Amino acid sequence: MVYSTYMAKADATKRRILESAKSEFLEKGYSGASLRNIAKGAGVTTGALYGLFADKPALFESLVGEHVSYFYRAFNAAQLSFRDMDDER
Repeated sequence: MVYSTYMAKADATKRRILESAKSEFLEKGYSGASLRNIAKGAGVTTGALYGLFADKPALFESLVGEHVSYFYRAFNAAQLSFRDMDDER
């Protein structure tokens, strides 16, 4: 019971950080985004943020990695499809 409560809090904290990060990255771009501002926006300490994400690249990867992988797979599928077309098409 205590463990599941802890995990629920950790998941909620992670969601708040990701929401804050999304806003910060969209507003300021990757280079201008500040982990301190992201933590503040999520209502957590920078230590809590670093407890879940090693650094800015890890946080960004967590936020966009799944979407980038989708586009990469779609692009590769399109390349293979194009490669396999006959010359008349």
